Parts: sequence; structure tokens; C-alpha cells
Amino acid sequence: MAQVTMGKKKVQDAAEKAVQQKEETKVENTGTRQSAGTSQAAPRQRAAASRRLSSARVQQGAWYLQDTDQLAGVTAEASNPELGITGIQVFDPSPAQFDNGTVARITLDTIVGTIKGMQVVESDRDNSLFLRMQSRSWEGDNGQKNYVNDVELSDKAKAQILRYVDSLLEPAQ
Repeated sequence: MAQVTMGKKKVQDAAEKAVQQKEETKVENTGTRQSAGTSQAAPRQRAAASRRLSSARVQQGAWYLQDTDQLAGVTAEASNPELGITGIQVFDPSPAQFDNGTVARITLDTIVGTIKGMQVVESDRDNSLFLRMQSRSWEGDNGQKNYVNDVELSDKAKAQILRYVDSLLEPAQ
């Protein structure tokens, strides 16, 4: 994996730009979502934020980009035999999925089989990515919905997928 190096000034400029874009996005999105009692939420606007790696993003929640002992062996490649991943297939989301924050649809090929139906979603809080898995829901005794994922992946496998997808992203038009 290639290391991204930036001068101290460039890192500061990138961090300031990210904060400014986040504040502008908050101002633009104020009042666009309807209350929970209404039947339809406002469509999500494609973010014009840059998808470049910056220290500000890593500190704000992009855990999958951090080089820690827990993520040793994780790369930004489409396969990782060490983790049992033989391929990561990335597809564009449908317009409805995109309107709900989905960045990509994922099919994961592993040494034991194929897992379909995963989605990479951009966080509204810090523009980091997270993996949404297929899940089932049921109503609990207290009337609240409970969810359980159909498949559980290790943090390393999730980080591999998120790093690979992050490496494919470009600024939204």
C-alpha cells in the first residue's frame, strides 16, 4: 500500500478545508429533513467533499484507515489471502440507494463462499465510510425493533473492504 505523505502546511490546509466543507454542508442541510411523523424524507444530496486522505478524516472516525496492530495485514487491494478474501466486487448503487447514503454495493468472494448484499455507506457525521450488512429485524417484547446481521465479519475484513472502496472513490460531481 502506497503511503500518502503531505507537508505540514498541506495537512493543515486540508483539515481546515474539511471543517469548512462540513460547516457549509450543515448550513445547506438545515431544515431539509422532515420530522419522523412525515412519510418521506428529503432526498440526500451528493456531497461535493473531497475523498482524499487527510489526517482530519482519520481522527474523525475513519478507523479503517488507521495503521494499528489490530488492523495489521489489511491493505487497500481487492483481495487479501491472509484474511481469506479472494475478491471484492464493487458496484454503483441504485438511485434510491444513493439517496439513502449508499456509496457502493459490495459482493465479497472468500475462500469459503460468496457474500452478497453488503453496502458501503457514507456517514453524515464525519464523511467516513461504514459497512451495512444484510440483517433481519423482529419486534421485541417492549415493541421496539431489534436487528441482527445475517453474516458477521471481523474488523480486519471490514477494514479491507472499506479501504479498497475508499481507494476507488473520487470527488462527487
